[in-house]
Amino acid sequence: MGLYDQQLAMQWVKENARFFGGDPNSITVMGQSAGAISIGFHLLSPSSAGLFKRAFMQSGSPLIGAFISTQEEAASRTDMLASYLECKEKDSHELSGAEVVTCLRSKDIGDILKALEYFDEAEFMGSFRFSAVTSRMES
Repeated sequence: MGLYDQQLAMQWVKENARFFGGDPNSITVMGQSAGAISIGFHLLSPSSAGLFKRAFMQSGSPLIGAFISTQEEAASRTDMLASYLECKEKDSHELSGAEVVTCLRSKDIGDILKALEYFDEAEFMGSFRFSAVTSRMES
């Protein structure tokens, strides 16, 4: 589950806790292993502030460098995947970022998995297959 999906789930819990006898101002989130890493990212994210009061992280930390991709690294991987899946250009013109995303979303999961087998995993995905992409914060 992606971090934004988790955030939406936490927003739902906060908005609906009272209907289940819960206190929306006393929510505790918990994660183990990769879940703990997700919880850690939510602790660091200003957009998750106020969605929970306490957090319990077991056997994982978002501060392990292998779990973080820069936007440049994510863009490079997206570019490689888009090229392989023929989502980089159409009719001899380069597609915009939004068009690339639309094209990638239209692909069958089987095609995406086949494409991922084509790449050297360490080169394409880094040490770990899934990592969060850090968003730039506007000051």
